[in-house]
Amino acid sequence: MREDLKALLTNPLVFPVELTLTSGDVVKIQHPDFVHYSGKLGQIFFYPPEGGGVFEMITPDQIAKIRARRKRHAA
Repeated sequence: MREDLKALLTNPLVFPVELTLTSGDVVKIQHPDFVHYSGKLGQIFFYPPEGGGVFEMITPDQIAKIRARRKRHAA
C-alpha cells in the first residue's frame, strides 16, 4: 500500500487529494507541491499553503480513507 500511496501523491493528475485520518480529521492537499512522501522515514510531510513554512507529519497508518480526483479519459 505504501508504494501505491507514494505513486498517488506524486501524480499531479489526481489532485486535489483528500485524506481522512483515523482521528476523523480531513487533510486536503491541493497540489503535489504541498506534499512529500519520504520512503526512508515512511512519513508523509504535508505543507499547508497558508502554513507559512510549517509542515505536518502524517504516517500512512493514520490514513483511513483517500479520495482523489478521478482521471478524465479522452472521448
